[in-house]
Amino acid sequence: MCNKKINFEELKKIDIKTVNIENLVDIESINIDTDLSYEEKLEQYIEQVKNPFFIKVGNFIVKQIFEEDENSLTIERCMQGLADNA
Repeated sequence: MCNKKINFEELKKIDIKTVNIENLVDIESINIDTDLSYEEKLEQYIEQVKNPFFIKVGNFIVKQIFEEDENSLTIERCMQGLADNA
């Protein structure tokens, strides 16, 4: 389980122009245990990437944006739920 509260709103607000590519995790190096539950896979992903809104793909910085709909279960809500229950 995540050991600390993660402020996903603050992570989401980071300007891509200020992100240092050397501090990002390359998507190729992420390993998720497929035998885990959905929540455990999500937790494992967050632990590896640190900021789920930014990843490195080769020599490129990718900012991931998640749909915000009050009726849908977004990755942000899942991540916040995991962080809140830590």
